[in-house]
Amino acid sequence: MGLWNKSSVVESAQYHFFADQKEMLEATDLTDKQYQKSLSFSSRIPTESILYRSKILHKLRNVSSSDHENEIHGLLVPKGKDRDPFR
Repeated sequence: MGLWNKSSVVESAQYHFFADQKEMLEATDLTDKQYQKSLSFSSRIPTESILYRSKILHKLRNVSSSDHENEIHGLLVPKGKDRDPFR
C-alpha cells in the first residue's frame, strides 16, 4: 500500500467523473469548457467499452470448467448484484 488508498482514490475519481458527466447531460447550453469536457466524455465511452469487451474475451478464452454454459452466462450477464467476473 502506498501513500493513498487505491479504493478511495478510484471512488473519488468515479464520483467526480459522474458529477461532471451529469452536469453535461443536464446542461441546456454548453460553455466552451463544458463542450471540451463533453468531447472528452464521448471519447472515453468507446474506449471503456473496448477494454471491457477485451476483458470478457480474455475470460472466455480461459473457460475450462465442465459447466461452460453457466460460466459463460456469468461472464456476460452476472447473476446477483455483488458478482464481479474479473476477480
